Amino acid sequence: MHIEPRLLAFTKGVRWRIASAVAIGLLSVGLGVARLGLLGWLIGQVFAGRSAAELALPIGLIALVMVLRGTAEHWRAVVAHETAARVQKVLRRTLYDLQDAAARISASGYPQAQDFAENNVLKPETEAEAIAVFERMAQQRAHDS
Repeated sequence: MHIEPRLLAFTKGVRWRIASAVAIGLLSVGLGVARLGLLGWLIGQVFAGRSAAELALPIGLIALVMVLRGTAEHWRAVVAHETAARVQKVLRRTLYDLQDAAARISASGYPQAQDFAENNVLKPETEAEAIAVFERMAQQRAHDS
């Protein structure tokens, strides 16, 4: 598995939340496995002829495990979605902070990064210039076809 270091930088400050979401998810998985195992055991007891009265406590405990699993899964989803929203907020601010974006691009080490940062990020074309470029591209495509 590849983890892109440039994207990992955007998770600064929320990594404990990511770890929490993973831990809660693992808890939910454990409760789900326990639920399935207990339900299998319960079905076996029913086929063995045990009465509902004898199984009342196990049924109640299985119901509790099911509620705990649902609660854990909901909690995981809430933590994960809130964490994703926080990361997106940082990402959006970085994307619109032209000075910071240019500095990050320049520091990336990619060929022509400095030129791109100076001539495209810090000095973007105006709307009219961009439209003119796209119009020329459209005319060229129409001419070529």
